[in-house]
Amino acid sequence: MRIWQKHRLRWLNAGLMAALLVVAWSRWSQANASSEKKQQMPPSATVEGDGADTNEQAPSNDGSSKGDQLIGKAIEALEAAPSIVAQVKHEARFFGQLLVGDGTYQQLNDPEGVMTRLEITVQTDQQVTSLRHISNGKFLHILEQSDLGQTVGRVDLRAIRDADESAPTDSARSPSLVNSIAIGGLPRLLAELQRNFKFRAPQAIMFQNVPVWAVAGEWKAARLQTLFPSVKGIVRANGTVNVDRLPQYVPNRVFVLLGRDGLFPYRIEYHKDTDSSQNRTGTNAAQSTALLTMDLYRVQIGMPIEPRTFFYNPGGHQKVDDRTAQFTKTLR
Repeated sequence: MRIWQKHRLRWLNAGLMAALLVVAWSRWSQANASSEKKQQMPPSATVEGDGADTNEQAPSNDGSSKGDQLIGKAIEALEAAPSIVAQVKHEARFFGQLLVGDGTYQQLNDPEGVMTRLEITVQTDQQVTSLRHISNGKFLHILEQSDLGQTVGRVDLRAIRDADESAPTDSARSPSLVNSIAIGGLPRLLAELQRNFKFRAPQAIMFQNVPVWAVAGEWKAARLQTLFPSVKGIVRANGTVNVDRLPQYVPNRVFVLLGRDGLFPYRIEYHKDTDSSQNRTGTNAAQSTALLTMDLYRVQIGMPIEPRTFFYNPGGHQKVDDRTAQFTKTLR
């Protein structure tokens, strides 16, 4: 198998498995922009004139930026939430095709681990496809329904965690939306983003009439080189990302919109830039393409959820494929 095909499987298995079934991975912007440039804002967002913090700030005593600290506080808030229920909308672009999906997300914190249920329906010109990820913290069941029928896969999350804990700290791990959520819910997703990206100073903005902090993250050079060791020149000598060297399906910046009241992640979006030197528009500005957006809305925290919501019984007639090994490959 060619190197680019191998990496494509790593990112799209977690992506297109969830993008045809729509949750994938993608959206970021400008890893090679200078720190003096004003951060781009996501669609439907406006900067507050007096409250915006648009300049990169010096790291704190522990080496982290204010953006990294804010993501860390958001993780703590999500870990402390007894339960989360939200509506979900995904919009993904893969190789010229736009996929839009709607659904629901439920999370219940349990002493033995986070239990999650993610349901997404995607409609294309050809068919309607639905995806359900049902995790009781021990096993993840993946149900995919289309015009061709239903398939069911099972992942042993205990084996995944054992392999994860035994892996070196600097090992490559793909921060895909769906798989991160399946393993540890929204806290795990933000933790993976924090692990792989350095976040700049937050900006105070209004997003759909909600006051939020907008935090832009750019690849950590060491992480990018670990994920793509065979791609030469992916990081320049000055530490910036060479966007032209990134595979087509890999973003180079992420935006996270955190509610100023509670730090809930209402939007996560990924962008892919073109190098300004390759821009065909005649301008010097890099062009940004939105690869994927995940919106969480109508959020309810702390409402009672029946634990049986997170258990799935396939019955005696449904074939269940063991996807533990396949799932593990999407994380490495």
